[in-house]
Amino acid sequence: MPAERRRMLARLGVVLWLACATAAHAADAVAWRDLSAAEQEVLAPVRERWESLAPERQIRLRENAARWQSMPSEERARVREGFERFQALPPERQERIRERRERFRALAPEKRAEIRERWQKMSPGERRSFRNRLRAMMPAERRAARERFLDMSPEQRQRWRDERRERHRERLPTP
Repeated sequence: MPAERRRMLARLGVVLWLACATAAHAADAVAWRDLSAAEQEVLAPVRERWESLAPERQIRLRENAARWQSMPSEERARVREGFERFQALPPERQERIRERRERFRALAPEKRAEIRERWQKMSPGERRSFRNRLRAMMPAERRAARERFLDMSPEQRQRWRDERRERHRERLPTP
């Protein structure tokens, strides 16, 4: 078989493969008209782009819509306020938050659960103090501190927390 014909058949094969992949991809997509009225209501902000979204993105959005619909109204209000605060941030700050969220999502599920649990155990004052300390650090210092903390055993972390609390109490004025 001449080389030119082989190249042409190879190109045709690639084109057919792409066409099949595109057709399979399109088959997974959900048309806007096939969404329930409740889903359409929640997903209205993305209506104009819906048909062009990747099927994986459509699935995630539908899952989020279902979660939104099942939330109590107080939680919806809290989420809405958080979203509005996020939208008010400068674009570079929004991007940093997105990057951190992606780094968090890249962690092993067990590690994410451990971090969430530690955060939830903190009092509001401890969380505020933690944020303030991080803000005062240079980026390299933050990374080093995070690595040191993540390398600690749970017992070491608890000792570290207890020591921090004790130092904090010592700085409080006595009545």
